[in-house]
Amino acid sequence: MTADMATELRDSGVAVVSIWPPGSRTEGVLAEPDVWGDISDWRPPLFTGRVVAAFAASGAWEGRSGEALVVDDLATELGVSGQ
Repeated sequence: MTADMATELRDSGVAVVSIWPPGSRTEGVLAEPDVWGDISDWRPPLFTGRVVAAFAASGAWEGRSGEALVVDDLATELGVSGQ
């Protein structure tokens, strides 16, 4: 769907990307530790927000329209720390 939307909206100046966040320690996850098991390597939701903000500020989104972006990979590319 991302690729199709990017193609359809290209002439409108709209960029479309799909964001794949890492496992995130949300309030719901933290409230049910028995359900989720070991989440020690999961990230806080703020991490994904920082990466998306850095991506938007980079201006690279126009050239990446139609892509599926893995947040951890994008963080490395943009130099965003997980802490």
